[in-house]
Amino acid sequence: MKVGLIHHTEDYHKLVEMTARECYQSYQKLNDESHNFIKGIMAAGHISIASTGNIVFGIASFTGLEEYLGVMSDLMTMKEINNYIRWTFPDPKKNPDSKIGVVVSMNMLTFLDLHKNIEEYDTNTNLFESFKTLINRVPELRWFIDDKTKLEPRENQYTSKGEPELYKPVILAEDYTALKEKGLTEYELDMHATVTLNLKVDRATGLQIWRHADMAGGTELSQRYVDRSTAEYRKILGFEKGTYPENLKEKYIASTGESEGVTKAAYDGLVDEVYSHIEDSISNYTELRDRLIDFGVRQGRAKEIARSMLPNAMTTKIISCRPLRQWKHFFNLRDTNHAQKEIKADAQSIKMAFEEAGVRYE
Repeated sequence: MKVGLIHHTEDYHKLVEMTARECYQSYQKLNDESHNFIKGIMAAGHISIASTGNIVFGIASFTGLEEYLGVMSDLMTMKEINNYIRWTFPDPKKNPDSKIGVVVSMNMLTFLDLHKNIEEYDTNTNLFESFKTLINRVPELRWFIDDKTKLEPRENQYTSKGEPELYKPVILAEDYTALKEKGLTEYELDMHATVTLNLKVDRATGLQIWRHADMAGGTELSQRYVDRSTAEYRKILGFEKGTYPENLKEKYIASTGESEGVTKAAYDGLVDEVYSHIEDSISNYTELRDRLIDFGVRQGRAKEIARSMLPNAMTTKIISCRPLRQWKHFFNLRDTNHAQKEIKADAQSIKMAFEEAGVRYE
């Protein structure tokens, strides 16, 4: 059996740092060696920051059926430890053109979980030791498991990619292009190529995005540590003064007998009322937080209590890493006329980002 490292996210430690920095909005502490702070975060159990990015292995040249079945059994054991490991193998129907054999991919969080727990299981081959040997050859990957490994100071390429805006997500990392160039089939790309996105959405649609989270990693802006008093909110698509329901006449005017002009003015007033309530809730958040602190409540706890007043329209930031197949699943459900307008627009904006990066999603 031969095991090779096909691909890994470049400067993996810097992508993990970017994920954490976005969560805690601590970019003011950024420097060439500031990635070291993530070790402390992960040691405290906050390991979701390492669920972005990708590591891809290839397995070939089995000595026989026994070794092949042993590898399959070990992969199942690894999946029992951490469900986020993915693999494909040559299949006459689904994957007949594989040039590699068995392809295995995972994120750093999965690898760390396997590294910590694999010895508690009875394995049949040296597959994981082969994975570990290959990881140890790459300093940026070995750094996650070896405290003695020192990395050369350098800028964080991911933090320089710019801020996401509403309907303008930022692709932090994608390996579709690299894996395609290395000969993976469309079926293998579907399973193993990942895209890590930085998204700005509102809290309501953010929750919907996380609902479709099978095989997805990532994190979200901390609602506990990040001050929300100056946060913006997303206006509701199509809900604005001068834009009226199609059946306004049939419903409201017909039932009330009001003139069309009076009715439209009343509707515009309702729009103003809704947005005024949203803006008031943001002001109330700040007032309540400060009053709680005055009473002696810890600042962090004061934020936790005050944030319960914030509306679903408040914006948040999400870093989401998914295999291409899971992004396609999201598109199929949310770029549809049945979806909420805001998340449909989000799905379409992600598709546009994919197209600009050359990532095929059809």
